Order: sequence, then structure tokens, then C-alpha cells
Amino acid sequence: MKPDPESEAAMQQTSHSAASTDDEKKTKKKKEVKPMASLGETLSFVFECGPRLKFLFALGMTGGILNGLVYPALAYLFSNSFGDISGASDNGLGPIRELAFTFMIVGTWALVNGTIQSWAFEIISYHASQNFRLKWFKALLRQGNFRSLS
Repeated sequence: MKPDPESEAAMQQTSHSAASTDDEKKTKKKKEVKPMASLGETLSFVFECGPRLKFLFALGMTGGILNGLVYPALAYLFSNSFGDISGASDNGLGPIRELAFTFMIVGTWALVNGTIQSWAFEIISYHASQNFRLKWFKALLRQGNFRSLS
């Protein structure tokens, strides 16, 4: 049984029209994409809150970088520690003791810098959330049409 030529034409028009609406939707979505915020716009709250928070931001970034340097230092220490541990039977426990003190120093370094990083960023986040709340409330008051209750 052959399909009716009219129904074939209707099916082709339907499939083409569905495809064209899909294409239209895709182009609309592409057109609606807004540009991303720059780094300066994202961190604008730091620069609006005064020099104290700028200093804390720099201190937190420095603490974060120094805290991040712990991982390469640990990788280096672990790679050298296997040779020291294997030679411990010949030299006594001196190399292992030295290695333990080195790991304690690296751990203290990580603790101090991690504390500085989290302390500074916690203060910054507190002030930033206050700044965001005040801006939002002012915008809300500016846009609202408030009537008296009487």
C-alpha cells in the first residue's frame, strides 16, 4: 500500500516546520546570552569597602598562595624520603628524625598560612554580604511603590 502524496507533503511540511522552529529557538538562545562579568566587576565589593578590606584581600591571597605551595613541597619531601628511609639502617635513625622534623615544619607552615587565608576571607565575606544586603534593600526601596496602610 502506497502512502497518499498529500499526507507525505503534510509530513514533510511538519518536519520542516518543526526543524525551523528548533533552529529559531537555538538562534534566540544564542542571541539571549549575556556577556560574562569581568574579574573587576566580580570583585568590586572588595574595592568599594575601603583600604582595610583591600589589605585583607591581599593578605588572604598571599596566605592562599603560600598554603598552596605546601603540596609541591610535600611531593618533593615524599620523593626524597624513600631514599632516606632505606638508608636508615646504615646511619641509624638520624635521617628519619630529620625527616619527621621537616614534615612538622611543613605542617606548621600549612596551618599558619591556611589560618591566615581563612581568617582574612571570612572577614571579607562578612563585609561583602553586608554590602550586598544594603545594596539589595536600597534597590528594593527604590523600585517599590509603597502605600500607607491607612
